[in-house]
Amino acid sequence: MEIPQAFLENVRDEAWLASLPSQLEHWCTNWGLQVEGPPWHGFLGLVFPVSSPAGPAALKLTRVDVETRDEASALRVWGGCGAVRLLESAPGVLLLERLEAGRSLAGVELELAVREAARLLRRLSVPVDGGFLEMGEYAEGLLELASQRWERFQPFPREWLRVPEVRQGLLINQDLHYENVLGRGVEWLVIDPKPLRGEPEFGVAPLLWNRFDGELGRLDLIVDEAGLDRGLAREWTLFRTLEYWLWALDLGFTEDPERCRLLAERLVKDGR
Repeated sequence: MEIPQAFLENVRDEAWLASLPSQLEHWCTNWGLQVEGPPWHGFLGLVFPVSSPAGPAALKLTRVDVETRDEASALRVWGGCGAVRLLESAPGVLLLERLEAGRSLAGVELELAVREAARLLRRLSVPVDGGFLEMGEYAEGLLELASQRWERFQPFPREWLRVPEVRQGLLINQDLHYENVLGRGVEWLVIDPKPLRGEPEFGVAPLLWNRFDGELGRLDLIVDEAGLDRGLAREWTLFRTLEYWLWALDLGFTEDPERCRLLAERLVKDGR
């Protein structure tokens, strides 16, 4: 089993990495799978193309943390409507329908991609009573870390950094971006969700960060297509952009902080 070097550089959990060959063998045996090629990977998971008794599928092995632990539960709620269909699961292991891995919204003309992603943002925002990480709790945790980083870097006025009030209890995906939307025939479906229970406006930010052009016209397009509250979308996008800016500075990145600065300044000006 050959693990891509880029994935090894992202993941520092040596014990989990060492367990991957035995995990792959176990779940292939348990679910009657045959690996059909090398894995794809994201930041925290490996995805193997496999044949299954139900047809072509994808076996995902992922580290379990606060952002990934509820992925299978969210996919069950969505049931293949707007997101990839879940076939089987165990902690840190998901068997998924296989989509068109080489066809994502990242390769679609920008306005069309934004409209499609915004419609998916709304489609996946469905009521849930509980069982998922609360968005307010998650945001307060981000704020605590961001506040510590702000003390080190102080790249913007401290009063910009605040958490808006959470007003809804919908299942949302906080990591919807163009590379995480793949084709299935004429449909577009979300993969690799990071679910929270809160409000869809929290999910707008990655659609501005990715394929960045620095303009706020895209915010209006997303808000219109998804039927969102523009003021709330601006507030959450500003908070998430400032948190991302500080996180990127802490890691020594150079391009990401500059993009965040440009977007944050436009969002602050827009709110005056």
